[in-house]
Amino acid sequence: MNESLNVSALEEGILVSKSFLVKLFKENTGLTPLDYINRFRCEQALAFLECQEYTIEEISKKTGYSNAHTFIGYLKRYTEKLRGHTAMQY
Repeated sequence: MNESLNVSALEEGILVSKSFLVKLFKENTGLTPLDYINRFRCEQALAFLECQEYTIEEISKKTGYSNAHTFIGYLKRYTEKLRGHTAMQY
């Protein structure tokens, strides 16, 4: 996943304002575009963790995070909030 995937890139791709995009996206998915992107990245990361072939640093880069520290923070929040697990369980 490319690190440059973000709300601004989506906004430019469909030529609408950021506020309109966020409103429309949330109405249809229940998530903001940023939450959706981070959720997708975390799902990918969990799949990489389960196969146990990559280091945390490699997984963070493969899923579009700029560094492992940022990645671990998102993964921790995602797994605890939405899955009811701690990141360490993976």
